Amino acid sequence: MKFDSITSSLTHLFWMSPKQQILWLRYHDVIMHDNTYKTNQYNRPLSLFVTPDNNLKTRIVAQAIVDDETQLSYEWVFQCVKE
Repeated sequence: MKFDSITSSLTHLFWMSPKQQILWLRYHDVIMHDNTYKTNQYNRPLSLFVTPDNNLKTRIVAQAIVDDETQLSYEWVFQCVKE
């Protein structure tokens, strides 16, 4: 999570459930990233990381919501993925 100290608002959020972490480790050979453009009620981009499983079903393995689509926001998201 990342907060704006001036406005006291949440600006970046990344999360993976325990099941998603297991799926990531199992099917990490192919990870795809897709970003929606302000299609939620907060008008913020939603980043989804997905992978095909052994049955070729697409599985969501991580997600993030950020304030904008700047390079800094993407760097933050990918840093979270690396951790």
